[in-house]
Amino acid sequence: MKGSSMSNSLKSRIAQGDQLFGISTSITTDKYEAEKTVSEGPYDFVWIDGQHSPVDQNKIADYSAMMAEMDVHVQFRIEHARNAYLIGHYLDLGVSGIEVPQVEEVAEVSESVANFYYSPAGVRSWGGRSRIRFDQGVDRHEYAKWWNNYGVLWIQAESINAVTSIKKLATTGVDCVSIGPNDLRFDMERVGSEKFDSVETCVKHIVSQLEGTGITVCHRIYDIVEKQKFYDLGVNVILNGK
Repeated sequence: MKGSSMSNSLKSRIAQGDQLFGISTSITTDKYEAEKTVSEGPYDFVWIDGQHSPVDQNKIADYSAMMAEMDVHVQFRIEHARNAYLIGHYLDLGVSGIEVPQVEEVAEVSESVANFYYSPAGVRSWGGRSRIRFDQGVDRHEYAKWWNNYGVLWIQAESINAVTSIKKLATTGVDCVSIGPNDLRFDMERVGSEKFDSVETCVKHIVSQLEGTGITVCHRIYDIVEKQKFYDLGVNVILNGK
């Protein structure tokens, strides 16, 4: 198995509580642009979107292979929590992690975890030559064990319901809870809540609820000046939406 060390993987750094910084990119990015972007941060991971962007699976596979050559973690957001059954398929394209948006129910998290991990932690199907760090002939159990300790699974909290239910939603197998600030604002405007009247109060609640669980929190920013503010609120992963 190529480059099988896990000591400095994004998953291990999340578990250690490191402060991490990533950037949103496009699957159409070429190698020159990718190298320039990654070096400018510097960034700990790149993120690509399948929820609000066209999903070209060949381009995802090519992009993931390019980033793997640069030893850069690729986090991919799928279309919707209802598409959790496709998680294994997207992982077979070579991404290193999955973000599941619009999570509301424990059952959605359970399905996401099951399709993300190989047995015995899940039911992910075996196959896919484009998988990250996969070599033909690799021992099935060896690779499955490696993946289960390498892949990074995020769930996205984008509603007051998700915020108040986060302790139930953030189950074993989830590495990170990401916050979708714009949809969260829509929901706050629709539902109304005296306790959760800003994104910041939601962030503080999620951080407090996940304390001691080993599950970290990610927040998106669109202005670099906000980076330190959210680190100070207890968020350990920042995604630069650029």
